[in-house]
Amino acid sequence: QCTLMHVLLVRHGQSANNVIEAELGECPEFFRRRTVDPQLSPLGERQAAALARHLGTQLRACAHEGRVRVECSSMRRAMQTAAPLCATLGVQPRVRPDCVERCAFFSVDASGAQIAECGPSREAVRRDFPTFDTSLLQTAQPTLESAAAARMRAASVAAGLLADARAADAPELLVLVAHADFIGLLVRALLFPLSCASADVEEHATAQPVEPYWDLNNTATVHVALQPTGRVRLLHWNRSDHLVEKLRSGIAWKNIPGCGAAAQWARHGEGGSGHRPSFNEARAVAAPRADHEDALPGMIASALVGAALALVASRFVR
Repeated sequence: QCTLMHVLLVRHGQSANNVIEAELGECPEFFRRRTVDPQLSPLGERQAAALARHLGTQLRACAHEGRVRVECSSMRRAMQTAAPLCATLGVQPRVRPDCVERCAFFSVDASGAQIAECGPSREAVRRDFPTFDTSLLQTAQPTLESAAAARMRAASVAAGLLADARAADAPELLVLVAHADFIGLLVRALLFPLSCASADVEEHATAQPVEPYWDLNNTATVHVALQPTGRVRLLHWNRSDHLVEKLRSGIAWKNIPGCGAAAQWARHGEGGSGHRPSFNEARAVAAPRADHEDALPGMIASALVGAALALVASRFVR
C-alpha cells in the first residue's frame, strides 16, 4: 500500500488564446482579441491526444485497480485536455471550479479594464462533457479576482491536497489538469506556504508578473509527492517528453524579450519566435552510440554462452 499521495499537475493543451499570445505577446491587442473561455486549438487537441496515449499507457493498470483519480479545472481548455486521458483510463473526472486560471473568467474592455464574466454552468458542462462529475459546480455571481485572492485560492487547494494525503482513502495518484499560472501558485503554496501569503505580485491580469515565473509547456506535467507528515517533494517540473518537438508549445517568447532564438535549441516549441529547432530531434533523444557500444561485448558474450549451452543440451538429448 502506498504511504503517500502523488499529484501529477498537467497544464492544458494549447488554447486559441495561447496562439494569439504567441503571435503578439501580452499586449493590449492580445487582450482585445482573446476570448473569455477559449477552446483548444488544433495543435492543442493533438497535444491532448498525445498525453492520453502516452500517460494513459503508463497509468492504465493503476487506474483499473482504482489507484488513480482525475480532476480538472472548469475552464473548457482544461476539460478538453482531460477528456481523452479519462477515456483512455476509464475514469470519471471531477470538475473543480477552484482550480481555474488566475483571475478566473474575465474580459478586457476598450479602456483596458477587466470585466468579470460567468464560468460555465453545470448544465452546459453536462451537455458538452456528459461523463464528467459536475457536483462541485455551482451558480455564482462573477467577481473580479485579485492576485492576492488567487494566492489564497491556491493555498486553500494546497491545504485540501495535504489533508487528502493524510486520509485513509487517499488515491495513490491524483491527476489534476489546470493552468500554468495556477499550477505555479499551487506548487508555491505547497513548497513555500509562508512566503506564498506575503509575496508581492501584480493585481491586474494585463500586467506582467514581477515575481519569479514558473513557465510550462502545454500538456507538460509537474510531479509532486505529498507525504502524510506534510512533507512535500517536487519530483519533476515541465516534463513534456510525450510530445515530439513539432507538437511543443506554451512558452510565448515575445513575453521574454531577446530570448526568441532559444527556440532553436530549448525544446519549448516555436512560440511565435519564427525559429525552428536547429537540431535533429531523433539524435537528441536517442541513446548515444557509445552506450550501445559499451553494451555490445556483454551482449556478444551472452549470446556465445547461450549457444554453447544449447549445443551441450542437444548432445545430451541424442
